[in-house]
Amino acid sequence: MSELLDKFKQLCTSTITLPDSGEITLSKVNVDFQSKLHNTLGDFSDNDTSIVLKYLQYINEYIINIDLGRQFTFKDKLWIINFWRQDVADTNGPLDIKDLNVIEKLKERTINFNLNTLSTTVKLTQSTLIHENNIIDFLLNQEKELNETDILFFDAFRFLDVITIDSKDYELSNLTMEELYQLYTLFNVDDIKTILQTITTTLEDISDIRSLEGDFSSFY
Repeated sequence: MSELLDKFKQLCTSTITLPDSGEITLSKVNVDFQSKLHNTLGDFSDNDTSIVLKYLQYINEYIINIDLGRQFTFKDKLWIINFWRQDVADTNGPLDIKDLNVIEKLKERTINFNLNTLSTTVKLTQSTLIHENNIIDFLLNQEKELNETDILFFDAFRFLDVITIDSKDYELSNLTMEELYQLYTLFNVDDIKTILQTITTTLEDISDIRSLEGDFSSFY
């Protein structure tokens, strides 16, 4: 390897410590990153929902492939997105890793409603990127045009952990993706809105960095 190429590789990578997955070596946003992203998104002939999901999938896969042996989390992803964003835009400085601890509060939230007179409770958790991509893969392989309700499925159900009906716990990780989606379609719209509002309120302090998660214009 030439000395110049070796020097460029050194300057264009950084060693960072993620909130949940520890130390990694991460490339800055570069031509290779943006070229592959362009190939993924194509010419924007798909509907907006598909574009957003493909972008989310691309970012997740890029991070997952850094180290296939690690279980990267939602918190890790936001940390990386913020790191990249600082490199390509004029921002207010680094995100304090403590700011992302608000994500842990999802596990403290309990959402109660009645299902055909039965007391029902939804508990939340932090998502992993593998779980997120399983949801996205399922949606993108549907033989129908995707719409806003499919984004709501992704936004809400990636964080759902346990549903308790009449004191019996049901772990959503035991469901197939098809079953999970069927479960979503049976929910009352108002209950889905309540779940999403709970997530949004809990993560309000990091709303700025969350807004970058699905904004492909940040790096495209």
